[in-house]
Amino acid sequence: MSKKISVSVALAIALIAMTVTFAVTMIISMRIFDNTVSNVMQKQVLNNKIAEVDKYVRGNFYGQIDETYLQDRTAKGYIDGLRSSGSIYYSATEYAELLDMESGKLVGIGIEVMRDANNYFKIARVYPGSPAETAKIEEGGYITEVDGVEAKNFTSIKALQTAMQGAQGTTLNLTCLYNVNNEVKTFAVQRVNYTAPTVESQIIDGIAYIHISAFTTGSYAEFDYAVRQAENSGVMGIVFDVRNNATSQNEFAYTEACRMVARVSPLGKIGYYQQKNNTERALPTSDAEVLVNLPMVVLVNGNTAGAAELFSTGIRNLNNAQIAGVKTAGKAMMLSSPQRLSDGSAVSVTIAKVYPASRIDYDTVGVQPDIEVAPGAEETNPYKVDVATDVQVLRGFEILRGMAKTAGTLPAASPAATASLPETPEENSEVSAEEGEENGSSDDTSDNSDDTDNSTSSTNNDDDDSGSASRAS
Repeated sequence: MSKKISVSVALAIALIAMTVTFAVTMIISMRIFDNTVSNVMQKQVLNNKIAEVDKYVRGNFYGQIDETYLQDRTAKGYIDGLRSSGSIYYSATEYAELLDMESGKLVGIGIEVMRDANNYFKIARVYPGSPAETAKIEEGGYITEVDGVEAKNFTSIKALQTAMQGAQGTTLNLTCLYNVNNEVKTFAVQRVNYTAPTVESQIIDGIAYIHISAFTTGSYAEFDYAVRQAENSGVMGIVFDVRNNATSQNEFAYTEACRMVARVSPLGKIGYYQQKNNTERALPTSDAEVLVNLPMVVLVNGNTAGAAELFSTGIRNLNNAQIAGVKTAGKAMMLSSPQRLSDGSAVSVTIAKVYPASRIDYDTVGVQPDIEVAPGAEETNPYKVDVATDVQVLRGFEILRGMAKTAGTLPAASPAATASLPETPEENSEVSAEEGEENGSSDDTSDNSDDTDNSTSSTNNDDDDSGSASRAS
């Protein structure tokens, strides 16, 4: 009798399980179907609208339609319509130029350009060892002509920099005005494959100052070198500077930022990203194989964005570090690498949202510093930090000394001399300055601020200078 009951119960359970499975499957299938139908309907509405506009225009427009230009502007309008600040459309020409820069076929001369209060193009920095330095170009000059074309004809910094780039071995003729004596100088600069450093460091009075301008190919090696030099010098602590670091919002950049955090941190999680289907994926964690047990301060400002914001929170969370400066940009989105389209153009869109390990959402609101430090009134050149006069840097040193005193790392007598460390390890000296725009610096991803009297890191927007200049031109 009990056997029959057991079999009956088993059959009932099996029937219930089948019913539940069927019901769940149907619910999921219906949701997928509804989403698919909705997507199809929305796509049809969009196609109908474009077709309607196209039909009227072609039937009534008095003029010649440039089909390639029309298609490019339509595609760009679609991406702009996403209202995603980092999403970008590249025309076939722009994408080809981007690939040429990454491969080293298209190179610059090793300068950074910004616009002053009068919208003139000013040379903000000439990198050591660059073709520009070899040609004796000096900082502070105003670019008036590029290969015979007047600078006033360039509508943006990006347009000017594109004109300065060219094939390796070719010559760029640059005319500049220096206000000191109203002297006009013309330079013939040979373009060569040049590495603009993204991590630079100094040791000042027993404190390691490490400036990180971008997270690109080669940045980690430069960072590791700077940290090792700091460790070997017996410093009391480290001040990291990621102000105006807004160049990178793709997965490579976030990964590199996490690797840098892991290089100096104890065991722990750094961050993760959430994709469209709510799938969460962890970014690299710190395994504590290499630990720097020193007080740390991170300097930030309103142009600290993307991977630099995650770096800041990671250093703070894992090392009890202090973040000093002003609130960051609040850009926590991850971009895709450019997806090539059939006509040679490409698109890069937001594919995920990034969170620190604390799961505090700082997108659009920014990372709040632990200690507010306003910048000095005269600090307008983001490409060249004068550590002797920069208000935020000097305050960062003060904060670090207080932390070192508490931690017991303050030396009995700080070295009086200031030692500049090599800016980049020799093994990375052959990397192109424009390399890594999609391997960490999409000449772009940042779109905030105009470029009047300021210049942050690069952007791929083709009509403006929001975010200012790209890595060295």
